[in-house]
Amino acid sequence: MFFESPSGGPSICAVNRLPSGVRSHYDTPQVFEGYVRVFSGDIGCPGEVKHETFPYLEITGVVSAGPDSVGAAVSPTPCLPTPSVSGPGATPAPASSARVLVDDPSFVKLTALPNPGHTMWWATDVILEVQAKDASRPVAVSYLMTDPSATPGKPTPNVQIRGNNFTAGWDPGEQYYFCTWVGSQSQPAYAANPQYFPLPHYRTCILTLGTLDTAYVVFLRENDGRVTYRVLKGKPFTSLDIDALAKVTWQDGVRFEVRSYGGPVEVGLWVNGRYQHDEVAGATRPEYAQNPKYYYLDHSAGHPSNGMLMLMVGRYQTLALVLGSESEGHVAAVTLTSSHAWQRETISGLADLSALIPRTPGVPAKVEVRATGSSPVEVSHFGFDNTCWQWEVNGAAPGYAPNPQSFVLKHYTPALLMASRYDLAGVFLYNENDSQIGVIPVAD
Repeated sequence: MFFESPSGGPSICAVNRLPSGVRSHYDTPQVFEGYVRVFSGDIGCPGEVKHETFPYLEITGVVSAGPDSVGAAVSPTPCLPTPSVSGPGATPAPASSARVLVDDPSFVKLTALPNPGHTMWWATDVILEVQAKDASRPVAVSYLMTDPSATPGKPTPNVQIRGNNFTAGWDPGEQYYFCTWVGSQSQPAYAANPQYFPLPHYRTCILTLGTLDTAYVVFLRENDGRVTYRVLKGKPFTSLDIDALAKVTWQDGVRFEVRSYGGPVEVGLWVNGRYQHDEVAGATRPEYAQNPKYYYLDHSAGHPSNGMLMLMVGRYQTLALVLGSESEGHVAAVTLTSSHAWQRETISGLADLSALIPRTPGVPAKVEVRATGSSPVEVSHFGFDNTCWQWEVNGAAPGYAPNPQSFVLKHYTPALLMASRYDLAGVFLYNENDSQIGVIPVAD
């Protein structure tokens, strides 16, 4: 279908995604809601195929209408609880001004721009601006968006890898990973500086900004127009010694070497949306026994891959995390080794997160999240195996209201858990095996 311009301009192609029974044709102007998308592909008959790229509208509802709109239906009620907003009597958060999240004059500037009227590019309340500050140091941007509709009982099982196409995708119901460059002359699509990216509503995101010798890792979340964020800065990675357990070395610009000091060492490697799990010097399977072992970033020899990486090396309460970006054979990363057995982690003014260790074989380990104030606690979870979910504790909706609540933890798979509400947040890496849980407070 087409929408005609009242001013006599060109018609706009639109796809009808209105609920069943809702009118799509009117004699007077109406206000619709939906998404602006871009089609790029081949169109035509055999022998007359043309590659075309053009914008179109995906119409999902009627917001307000003119005089002949009687009977227009509204959007159906969502089946999931809605995000908790400020309670009765609370002062609504003012529309925020631009907020600088990273300001590195020699490399990159990251700014959260308010977009309350959804006038800039995407229908999101916040837009992220990434600006390369040095023409000789382009910024490798990697962006993971978890699924806001996934639940602990029904987690999203995988991630959609979308390259540098930020226009198509990132609807609720899926988890997405994007990677691109800002200020790079290697391809025309990478040259623009600055560039702009959406921060979708009510979903936890991980953004890395990398170059040869520097990486920023940013945990992000927007709710009620307010941005929760935590920033970590990394440096060139060459090697990491993990007390009495193992040594990790970056070799030849293409691979990690993990060398055990004697006992089994668990390895979890996530690179650009792909996950590999293994053991070094392990005893339970023949393929685990080798020591040392080598891990290529794209899981095949000789092909380095630019983008986000997460490497967990550990055993029980002894863990190390390498979190950052690879660029042209160089790894810049945050390295974290301050692990311990998970008993109780505290986010001051927001929540306590306590490990529940099962005493019965076969019963999974859990974490209990207890809100310690009056605010809801938004809990989001990402496993290195690309599963994700989110929930609330002490929230307004019936499913979110109980306080405390407990959630099953991943078994034998590294994972990141974030508990947050507006300016308060904590991010924790954990790994559970044999009912022993190690944890690293990543950012709090």
